[in-house]
Amino acid sequence: MKNNQKGFGILEVFFVILVLGLISCLGWFVYSRNNNNTVTFSGSKTSSKTILNHTIPLTDCSKVKPKLQKQLDSFDGDMCYSAPIKAGSETIEYVIIDQSKGFQDKKQKDYDKNCSFDCGGSIPITREDFIIRANGKAEFASPEWTGSAAIALEHLTGCALGDLDKYDKKGEFVVDNGRVGIHFAGKDIDYSEEFGNSCKVTIDLVAYTSTEKPSLTFRNIEVQYSLTDPSTCVHQDKDGADQCYSDQAGMRSDIAICDKTYFERLGTLSEGCVKSVATRKRDTAICQKASLNSQQQCIDLVNEAKSYFSGEIKTTGL
Repeated sequence: MKNNQKGFGILEVFFVILVLGLISCLGWFVYSRNNNNTVTFSGSKTSSKTILNHTIPLTDCSKVKPKLQKQLDSFDGDMCYSAPIKAGSETIEYVIIDQSKGFQDKKQKDYDKNCSFDCGGSIPITREDFIIRANGKAEFASPEWTGSAAIALEHLTGCALGDLDKYDKKGEFVVDNGRVGIHFAGKDIDYSEEFGNSCKVTIDLVAYTSTEKPSLTFRNIEVQYSLTDPSTCVHQDKDGADQCYSDQAGMRSDIAICDKTYFERLGTLSEGCVKSVATRKRDTAICQKASLNSQQQCIDLVNEAKSYFSGEIKTTGL
């Protein structure tokens, strides 16, 4: 009898300890949830991100999300990174909101549950970048500037520039015309294209990080051209000849070269050739040589090129 009574007492104490432990764990969970609105998911978290030459360390989401309430109406994540960065005389706060695998899976599950079959079925955005200005204003940020710069340079110089990806880590943050941007200056950037033409480009630009237009502005553009003779285009097939003449006409700023791209049966100028010269010269009047259906698109491209650069492009080799 004594052994049974003693054994019962030990079990009773054990269950009391167990219950107290569960209550403590539950209390801590409720406290943590009420004091941190971010749900924690399993998965590796990168300790930092890199923007240009700046390291953006992992931080507590509760410290940065309240500053981004308006922007986060359409996006959220459970991994937050933040760091102060000098942009000229102003100090900005660069913030990255990212999603762990667990967070993405939950968002996808919620999306699939609440969306009908024709809603697309996927949530592609897993990261958003933000800049918080010194005055507290927050805005979406797009630090990937090389793609838009390459397209702008192709319009302004006629050079088939490809991409500038190898320079995506270069540059420094500045404030230009009241906007935060990335300043980049490069000398003798070498490009060539399939028809034997090449360009060496020297540029000075500011690519704005906000989604507001224009996306960038050039302070200086210099181009050293090394071009084949336009007559070599005749040796290409029809599509190749059209592109070859368009490249030549754009780089040389010569609409007369487009006459050689007349289609034998249609008797019309190549639309690409006209647009190439119009954007290179930044002259909307040239767009009148395009078909009526293409004229407005041509004019829009010219106006966009004007927004990138209003100065004179210095050229050699033509």
